Amino acid sequence: MQSAKSQVWAAVIAEGTGEPARLVNTPGRVAFRAVVRTVPDDALIQHSGRGDLARWVRDVFRDAELARQIGKAEVRFRRGELRGLREMLDTLISTRYGDGG
Repeated sequence: MQSAKSQVWAAVIAEGTGEPARLVNTPGRVAFRAVVRTVPDDALIQHSGRGDLARWVRDVFRDAELARQIGKAEVRFRRGELRGLREMLDTLISTRYGDGG
């Protein structure tokens, strides 16, 4: 069962998009990867701009290494050094957890 924190995060990601938070009942890592792949660009940019993605991985999955890598990608994106944030995040997640999520 997914933690309340991860359910809230999935709902927050979908907030403001006009779409329901349809990912809240999906297991954690798979849900996170699905959110990264499908959330609208403006929501992904907003959350990564605040460091939400790295914080969520650190707090929910307790995965300090992936959180560190995602945090670096978020910083590089904010600086304009990284164009494909979504693709980078998907690569980091799949490298860490495998293609299943």
